Amino acid sequence: MKNILKPFILLLLACSLSVVANEKIPFQPQDIFKLKSAGNPLISPDGTRILYQVYSIDVANDAPTAETWIMNADGSEKRQLIREGGGFAWSPDSSQLAYVAAGSNEKAQIFLLDMNKPATGLEISDLDESPWGLTWSPDGKSIAFYSFVPGESPWQVELPEAVGELKGANWSADPLVIDTLNFRADRAGYLPYGNDHVFVIAVDSGETRQLTSGDWTASIIMYGANRSYLGWHPNGNSVFFPALMEENPDISYAGYINEVSLKTGESRRVTLEEGVWGSPSISPDGKYLAYIGFDSAPSPVYQMQELWVSKIDGSDRRRVSGDLDDTVFNYFWANDSEALYFNLAKNGERQLYRTTLEGKPKMLTKGKHMLTPTSLSADGILSGTKGSGTEPSEVFVTKTRNFNKLNQLTHLNDWLYDERKRGAFQRIDFVSADGTPVQQWLQLPSDFDPDKKYPLIVWIHGGPYSAYGEYYQETVDYLAAKGYVVALINYRSTLGYGTEFAGGVTGGFPGKQDFEDIMGGVDAALAEGYVDAERMFVAGCSAGGIETAWVVAHTDRFKAAVAMCAIVNQISAAGTADYPIWGYRHRAKPFWEDPDEWLEHSAIMYVDQVKTPTAVFVGENDTGTPVSQSLEYFVALRLVGVPTKLVLLRDEGHWFIKPVNKIRMIEYMLDWFNQFDPASQSPGP
Repeated sequence: MKNILKPFILLLLACSLSVVANEKIPFQPQDIFKLKSAGNPLISPDGTRILYQVYSIDVANDAPTAETWIMNADGSEKRQLIREGGGFAWSPDSSQLAYVAAGSNEKAQIFLLDMNKPATGLEISDLDESPWGLTWSPDGKSIAFYSFVPGESPWQVELPEAVGELKGANWSADPLVIDTLNFRADRAGYLPYGNDHVFVIAVDSGETRQLTSGDWTASIIMYGANRSYLGWHPNGNSVFFPALMEENPDISYAGYINEVSLKTGESRRVTLEEGVWGSPSISPDGKYLAYIGFDSAPSPVYQMQELWVSKIDGSDRRRVSGDLDDTVFNYFWANDSEALYFNLAKNGERQLYRTTLEGKPKMLTKGKHMLTPTSLSADGILSGTKGSGTEPSEVFVTKTRNFNKLNQLTHLNDWLYDERKRGAFQRIDFVSADGTPVQQWLQLPSDFDPDKKYPLIVWIHGGPYSAYGEYYQETVDYLAAKGYVVALINYRSTLGYGTEFAGGVTGGFPGKQDFEDIMGGVDAALAEGYVDAERMFVAGCSAGGIETAWVVAHTDRFKAAVAMCAIVNQISAAGTADYPIWGYRHRAKPFWEDPDEWLEHSAIMYVDQVKTPTAVFVGENDTGTPVSQSLEYFVALRLVGVPTKLVLLRDEGHWFIKPVNKIRMIEYMLDWFNQFDPASQSPGP
């Protein structure tokens, strides 16, 4: 009898173990190392293959990394193509792939990969500086690109002859002399002398020519994003590029689309109106020029990046994004040159749009997602990435004949959905104190029970011109797994709600409106019935850190706070941040003419009102929100007797991108909150 039952007992035990093994568990700290996301899918012009990158974590080197993969356009035959390299560009006939990688001289060079028999790329350039922005000519014989052209110090003096003749002295380096506002960049430090310019290389011979020159940079950064794309004239005789080819470009908030002749090297301005214009693209039929940007007349509010089209000579300009009143991101031409496709953020989502040359846009997709279209094949297959609040980005394709069907081709994180227990991600709409509709998302804990009360973390977004919504954040998953409700509030200045909403605080940031939006989100979360009003915390980085410092100066409703990479002194930050012209542009007058507005919106002026224990986190090399700002804030908090700690994260600039530092940031933050949590066994610093 025992022998008969034994197989059944073993089978039952195996099934029980299988159930236990398949039981979902909350998100784990080490899961950050397992997460992957897809980015920058480029479909070949003939529509047969898709190149894409897989972003993940190099645990051994504590760094984010990217691998380059390729697959058929239907998602089959996925394989890694190149281990090291970036800046990929398909040739017009899809037979070759250009990219940038370390060359034989250990400097970045341009390589070509034969896609009919891909093996090792052929190095075709011999450059002293890194190339970027590779763009093929229409005939496939040349590639235009950007590269840095070194310059000389603007001021040099000769040492006295007697000093200069001393032999064997180990002199220090010459001083760094600065005469431009653009002299520093986050994670790069002080920039070398020189400018970016446009080059062209012959694919067959490797012959390289510099097309532009001068004491100006042939590129443009618009709201922190690089808009320095190149566009070829269909006849192959000229290249379009954005730049401000004027004296003192560093103190001007402007940029124009220009055209340089390959034959003469002469450049001319194409866009005639004053503005900040970038990302030029020529229609397939060669008749029109498209670009994004906005008029650069001084404005007290945020200005949306709009999509514009003109004739190829710059005349007959028209805004083709219509009256959508939100920022246009990626765009490209339809193959028939009669329309353009682009994506745009609305209400925490990004959808795909199509617009005509007459400026009649139409939304083509719907759903709770963030769509980023990246390329279009000659036969009308569009590729891009798609993610949501609970799903990292994956590659999708769709046909321009049927946008209702988005085919997901990659599945990089199935383990996250199959093995992890995760709470709901839900949108909550509410009305702010002044009657303005505002949205927020609440990430509920992994083991959520509607009959219980949970602590709340208000996690304030950066920017401030950015947005929460349907995009994935591993930090939010991490916090929810620790038992917190996480509030993600799209306060005033957020994109996706129109110019008035985004620009409502410009010049007055941080201030009354954004503060009331954040606290309105807190009240809306409390109204759901599962948030414990005695266990609320607040934190954020960059603009989120600025807001955190402002919030704790104007309310004592939070038990503890962490202000990360914050600016608290608008005057001192204007001259020490790595992009000073931005700060001055968004104030009515410079502080030497009228300091009141600057001081009114500086959280440090209200530090004596802070009652909330507030820790201060910053990357030790941060130049975007300078380290000195966090030092000022920490010292002031100490002097007024507020419980505080200063945490300098090593080897970090603006934001915290090293994987272990991201975990450290979360764990230090949670430990700080726990010290002042009434439910903690041992509260207090």
